[in-house]
Amino acid sequence: MLGAIIGDTIGSVYEFCNIKDTKFPLFSEHSGPTDDSVMSIAVAEWLLSDPERTQQKLEDSMVKWGHKYPRAGYGGAFANWLFSPQFLYGYRDDTNTDEDSKYGTRHPYNSWGNGSAMRASACGWAAHSIEEALDLGKRSAEITHNHPEGIKGAQCVAAAIFLARMGARKEEIRAYNEANIANVMKETAESYGLKLEEEFEVDGFPGNKRKFTKNGLKGWSEDKQEWENEIFYRELYQGLDYGRLKIVRL
Repeated sequence: MLGAIIGDTIGSVYEFCNIKDTKFPLFSEHSGPTDDSVMSIAVAEWLLSDPERTQQKLEDSMVKWGHKYPRAGYGGAFANWLFSPQFLYGYRDDTNTDEDSKYGTRHPYNSWGNGSAMRASACGWAAHSIEEALDLGKRSAEITHNHPEGIKGAQCVAAAIFLARMGARKEEIRAYNEANIANVMKETAESYGLKLEEEFEVDGFPGNKRKFTKNGLKGWSEDKQEWENEIFYRELYQGLDYGRLKIVRL
């Protein structure tokens, strides 16, 4: 838990002002734990106090810690889940039953954001097998992030920590997650009828070459004359769920 909170605190000032160098101060006057630390503690408390690992106990723990630290920087949909569940009805998705989605009750809202991965570290520590790590990661995620990608993020973190505890090397951990959990880019590329490394444009955005790679979505930079990480992936994935975006092969 100390490692998770220290890492969150160090990275807090770089979340919206990224740095691509290893030479930077670990702490500054603006550094501080964020919502990710608060929810990591909530998940850890759930694992330690609830042998049956029920969703209700997880919700109770998350709500307790969230209300204890209400200004930790929660995202909009999660803040509604935490503080104003009456507004969650607008986030209803097809996986929720009518009973789950009654006005004013908390329910999963189909998020594929990174919050589920950020709070899952304790799952890798509590697990006694890789199967249990994956199960706990899934349970910790799906209370809010029940989209398949939201669940995969939590499982990747839980699996990585469990495998590291077992002595696996970084290359082995990455290979396991890519083979057994992730495949995010491959699946998304295939859903558009593309292959990894195949260049394309999105209709309406001419001149912006992109390609799916095993290491993420890449965009071509004319200024740098190189492929770099692309931030358009969210819109592409959302396009799969809410009216597909039109892909133009190059």
